[in-house]
Amino acid sequence: ASLNYFITPNLVDRALTKPAEGKVRTLFPDPAAEGRRYYAKTGIYPINHCVVVRRSIHEKYPWIALNLYSAFVAAKASIQQKRNAILEPHLATGLLDDEARKALADDPLPYGIRSSRHVLETIAQYQHEQGLTDRVVALDEIFAKSTLDL
Repeated sequence: ASLNYFITPNLVDRALTKPAEGKVRTLFPDPAAEGRRYYAKTGIYPINHCVVVRRSIHEKYPWIALNLYSAFVAAKASIQQKRNAILEPHLATGLLDDEARKALADDPLPYGIRSSRHVLETIAQYQHEQGLTDRVVALDEIFAKSTLDL
């Protein structure tokens, strides 16, 4: 697969040169297998996106955090409904077995602080261990109080 590299400085990637051929490789020989092993061991599927609202906006419109959460939950439910309709014939005919059905029933990326608490607290711990924060930052310091029980 071809990797795209930025050739001018920008806010995303400040590298000006692409790595020499053969110098970049994955950390694990089989990243998919390592991902499955890690998830089975820890229950953590790494979060790589987060919705952020500027504090001044949240203070002016305190309902915004809950409305954003509700919008994302509704969008996810819609996609899951469509996914289930597509998968149903495969499950009904046995092309996907009971193990696949059980795996599809589990949501490795649940929305909300309560559902993601273990992952978020682990990330906070890792940030501190890696020197990115001077202490483990509590979730109630980061997230809107109205979202902590979601």
